[in-house]
Parts: sequence; structure tokens; C-alpha cells
Amino acid sequence: GGIPLIYLGDEVGWPNDYSFRDDAVKAGDSRWVHRPQIDSARLARRADADTVEGRIFIRLQHLIKMRVQTAAFAGNAMQVLPLSNDHIFGYVRTHAASAAGGGRVVVLANFSEGMQPLRANELRLYGLGYRFTDLVSGRPIVLGDEDVTLEPYQVMWLAG
Repeated sequence: GGIPLIYLGDEVGWPNDYSFRDDAVKAGDSRWVHRPQIDSARLARRADADTVEGRIFIRLQHLIKMRVQTAAFAGNAMQVLPLSNDHIFGYVRTHAASAAGGGRVVVLANFSEGMQPLRANELRLYGLGYRFTDLVSGRPIVLGDEDVTLEPYQVMWLAG
């Protein structure tokens, strides 16, 4: 249910910290990879939109805002979509109590470093309709005859 799933440091783009492997007490617990040592100066850069940390922080705030405003992410129902492209993971989240107002979201995630196509017809097979808004980018998506193409590591949250 964690959408977006955030580990310590993700909010400013810190890389994983593998130094835990050098500490005998922590070496067997890989959760430490997501517990970097705090860098106060780098953390402070999140307030500056011209820095990498600032751009990541702003985009993450947008995702959190969209998640809070979209009832489907609060629902417990989830259906994994058996898509033909192995690089794209897709699922539908629904919230029955609010079907008229944000009750369904189709999540598509490209887990590869290359652009990946997905046949629009595949999504329509699951009764998902033709017109969506990508909550991540704010762009309208119309499922016509053309493929939907996801950029490397792109995530789409399609509501509509």
C-alpha cells in the first residue's frame, strides 16, 4: 500500500548506503542500506528548487499530494494486471465507497532502463476505459490505436 514508498533519504535523492556491511552488528540486516548518515547541508538543499535535492523534493511532494487526493490509493482492493511486456508492472487500485470520485487508478511502472511499449488494447481488455489523466505528469492520456510508451523507470498513475 505504500505509494509512494519512501525510505530515509529518498526525499532528497540520497543513494543507498552500503557502509553497514562494514559493521559486524549491522552487516546481516540489509535494512541499513536505507538508513544513511544524515548530511545536514545536503538535506537543507531540498528548499532550493535549482538543486537536484530540491527538484526531487518538490516532485515527491506532488506525488504525496496526489496520493492524498486520490481515494483509490486508500482502498484495499488491488488487481495485478497480467501485461504482455515483462518490463512493465501494472495494477489497478480501487476504492468502492468513492467510485464516482477517484475510485480507480491504474498504476503502470517501467522497471527497465529502456523505453517500453504497452498495447493500449491490453488496458481496454480489463474494462479500464479510453481516457485518463496521468496524476504524476498531469497530462491527459487517450488510449487510441497507438501503444502507450513508458520512458525508462517511468511511473504513471492513470485516473479517469
